[in-house]
Amino acid sequence: MTAKATSVLSKIRILMKSKQFVNEIVHAYIIPHQDAHQSEYIAPCDARLKFVSGFSGSAGTAIVTDTKAALWTDGRYHLQAQQEVDENWEIMKDGIPDTPSKSEWLVKEIPSGGNVGTDPCLISAVEWERLHTELHGFNLNLLPVNKNLIDEIWEDRPAIPNNPLLVLPEDLTGCSWPEKIEYVRSKMLKEKATICIFTQLGEIAYLFNMRGSDIKYNPLFFSYAIVEMEQIHLFIDEKKVTQGIRNHLTYKGEKPGFTVKIHPYEDVVKYLPRDADVTGKVWFLQSL
Repeated sequence: MTAKATSVLSKIRILMKSKQFVNEIVHAYIIPHQDAHQSEYIAPCDARLKFVSGFSGSAGTAIVTDTKAALWTDGRYHLQAQQEVDENWEIMKDGIPDTPSKSEWLVKEIPSGGNVGTDPCLISAVEWERLHTELHGFNLNLLPVNKNLIDEIWEDRPAIPNNPLLVLPEDLTGCSWPEKIEYVRSKMLKEKATICIFTQLGEIAYLFNMRGSDIKYNPLFFSYAIVEMEQIHLFIDEKKVTQGIRNHLTYKGEKPGFTVKIHPYEDVVKYLPRDADVTGKVWFLQSL
């Protein structure tokens, strides 16, 4: 795979300097293992780290610079990484005392004041803030690259799965999805939040009492959800939404504010509130 890996790295390095894809030249590009929902286990369409490096473990991060490529992974995968990546890559063994952090490695590999780019959708807000602070301390800049550079060169990238949804009966779930929405709204009132945004697939499956199979061995489906006091928004591939699913998501009671509006999965960014649009807090719910 050496020739392929070398070609992939060369293409990434070209895009790192192309104003068509980055607002400023990027001296290093970070490639996380996670998908846009921070899932540990991912669908083939999100296996960007494997496509770039050949590494197929469930935890790892790659960084590509103009001249080097490095892969960080933990002790579960040190041997596997050595077997799967080629000589283009330097393996960084997390958990070993002498292994540098990503920031420590970057400060030695790119110029002072240099730019480190990544797809902001693939890093949690907490991780982004932590990395931003670390890099700032080394006089490096963390920049969002809104066009994922791996997707741009991945010509045979698998399609996003579009598997059927399953509705769970209340004797298994314990309560209906409207009851769960009421619970969420009660917590929102307590937190003085007017909007609650769900990005984790397990939370959304739980909230709506539905299951899927978009990720192998995980009963989940690709989606986002936004709950407001008067509206509920579900962002999902509309081909999944059969009449049976629509019936399930149709509120049978008399209380207002329980209509579930279905939107295309990729439209979630359009609905994310801006500062000027919010009168209370925006809450990213991590656990019910």
